[in-house]
Amino acid sequence: MYPEFDLLYKNPSKTESSKQLEMSMKSLLLDEVVNGVTVDIILQKKVFALLSHPEQDVANLIWRKEILEDFRRNGSLLREFELIEKLNLKLEESLKIVKTSAASVITTTGGRSTTSDRESSIFTVQTLADCILKILEIYEQYNKTFAKKDLRSEFMINMSKFVKEQVENPAFNELKAVAADLAESLNLNTSFVILTKLDKYVRMCDCEMFKLSSDPYSYEQQSPPMRDKDKMVISIGFDVESDQQLQSLAERSMIKLVSFMQSITYQLKKPFDKIRDGFYFYDFAAILERTYERLGLPQCTPEFCTEGNRFECKNIYDLWFSLKQAQKNKNERPGDVLVPNDAIFDKDCAAYIITGKNNAGKTVFLRAVGIIQLLGQAALPVPCTEAIITPVAGVYAYFTALDIGQGRFEEEVETVSGFLDTLKPNDMLLFNEVYQSTSFDEAAIALSEFISIAALYKARVISVTHLPDMKKHLGDLQEKLGFEGTVLYAKAEEKDGVSTHRFIPDME
Repeated sequence: MYPEFDLLYKNPSKTESSKQLEMSMKSLLLDEVVNGVTVDIILQKKVFALLSHPEQDVANLIWRKEILEDFRRNGSLLREFELIEKLNLKLEESLKIVKTSAASVITTTGGRSTTSDRESSIFTVQTLADCILKILEIYEQYNKTFAKKDLRSEFMINMSKFVKEQVENPAFNELKAVAADLAESLNLNTSFVILTKLDKYVRMCDCEMFKLSSDPYSYEQQSPPMRDKDKMVISIGFDVESDQQLQSLAERSMIKLVSFMQSITYQLKKPFDKIRDGFYFYDFAAILERTYERLGLPQCTPEFCTEGNRFECKNIYDLWFSLKQAQKNKNERPGDVLVPNDAIFDKDCAAYIITGKNNAGKTVFLRAVGIIQLLGQAALPVPCTEAIITPVAGVYAYFTALDIGQGRFEEEVETVSGFLDTLKPNDMLLFNEVYQSTSFDEAAIALSEFISIAALYKARVISVTHLPDMKKHLGDLQEKLGFEGTVLYAKAEEKDGVSTHRFIPDME
């Protein structure tokens, strides 16, 4: 069984969407972040779909991370991959053409053939032979590309070894020679022929072909060969008008020849069928890295932790805010003027509550955390100097100011409670000023209750709030419900009454 090479997944992955997840991406302005990084509409859609469904399998994240490092280390490698896959596109176009013609050949019933029937059969065989040549060329090009590269990822090492083994297999060149002969020399004068050079691959026994095995280079025999292989048999031909029996036998041989050639082509191309699907991710990664450089932001690829629930990032920036600032002032790099913050939530942190005056940067901080989690959980570089993250089941966000139902407390309660339907351990929930439409006391109790329930689920809430008495309410609920972990509090720092846009522990 041949392997299937996939640039995005070491293990198959399925994603599920939900109303809460869609609302969360809107709150975090993920579409604006992606659109601000690239103007390519197709790339925008693919990246947004990938980021909107966080990848939980660490093996897949490490897979991407190592491949990305290989592409960085070998500057021309991704471009060479893309050029080779253009050959695959041509191959697929040829296979679309041959699909119809092959079907007409395979459904032949052995009746009297017309000249157009024979022409169609010959065209099908020649086109399939050309397809085989194309896929063999893809093997050769990949082998040539890998030959002088510094490859360290599991994906690249395995793929390099595979194509090298195939190209160096003696049967590879023999099949190439046979396909070349069929593509060039088959014509009406030798219609329905089996060339001598095909004897190693497609034999005849009582004018019937042998059955294809799982190896595209060899075939299982249905019965022992009925002729001496040392004797030269140039072709089997027939006179259309006088030899109907031989014509019927030759047609049946042609049917099997077409089937075999189709099988050879699809088996040989199967290892590369998924490669093109992953190019967009690495293209976007390269564009994202250049965007960080243009904005003057630090960048790093996260380390992934599976023990507990950690988000420990230093000197974080909000990518959305940085892109907007760059649009406003093209002569100034946001990284030179914006204030970074640390976001340290270790495995014992059950909730993180941020308070402070308006325009202190609380929303910017909250969105920065969400965007870093989404980018990092795709194995993309993130805007900070150090990052350790735990892949979470979901990244959920509710920024009240963006919600059309913010004017009614009942709607807010229903919306926020909806997150409980999808809540899983290690989920990240980002709340920005929820429950603005009711009294402080009622709102503080409602938010404290939700945070406590989330903590019981072992999910983490990071909340920006103006509500008072949160410490008291959460302290009472923790004692009453016994949820594990600590609740941390931070406030916007001020100097001489002016916000510094930094957040420090609230020890009061």
